[in-house]
Amino acid sequence: MAKLVMALRCIDGIVLGGDVPFGDVSETEGVIRPLSEFVAILIHDDRLFGNRLVDEFLASSPKLDVPIGEIAEQAHNLFDSKCQELADQHQPIPFPVGTIMGGIDVNGTGDIELYGLHIGNRFEPRSFGGNVFGGEHNAVARLLDSKIHTFSVGVGNGLRRAAFYFIETRSVPVLKLEPSLSLATITYSSGFQSVDREQAKQYVSEASCWSEWLFAACASIFSPLSGSKTEERK
Repeated sequence: MAKLVMALRCIDGIVLGGDVPFGDVSETEGVIRPLSEFVAILIHDDRLFGNRLVDEFLASSPKLDVPIGEIAEQAHNLFDSKCQELADQHQPIPFPVGTIMGGIDVNGTGDIELYGLHIGNRFEPRSFGGNVFGGEHNAVARLLDSKIHTFSVGVGNGLRRAAFYFIETRSVPVLKLEPSLSLATITYSSGFQSVDREQAKQYVSEASCWSEWLFAACASIFSPLSGSKTEERK
């Protein structure tokens, strides 16, 4: 189960991230799936069912050389039909599950576009203007992002921020994330690129140091000054 996925807008592209189990995760079992050179999809919560939907979508020969909104609409139609098929067969629909589709509209405006397709009774496509977070445990990352992220950073710093959001979420004992972080980028210059496991681990290691420094800094602020005396109440 993927409990935190994120799509972060940067000045030169998009950073995609999500929690995954230890070890190698195959392309069809992960949380980040490329759909074309400049478009990818994130899967959160029920990762296995979400990947089945993406497999069926790709097998349906969708038109991928069209604006991202049209790709999202094609996925919406297929996902809805699949859920209706399960309902007609009286099979339970896995819940929760959702996807975030992101990419660069290189054939049109050149803008970064992000869409969410979240299942309730039906998949409902929704366009987003800022950064987008999904998964059951996305509140910590969303809060941190609202305080520190700016769209003027490059994807290099965006990757570091994604790792920081992952580490800070994982540090909350009741929020059970998968132990590893999967990362990818979509840039104007290189299109979709996966970040290899070792490099992703390095980003997480750096983020752990930031987290320890932040904790120490906060502790020093709220600790009594050494040698100070508390005024006694009379």
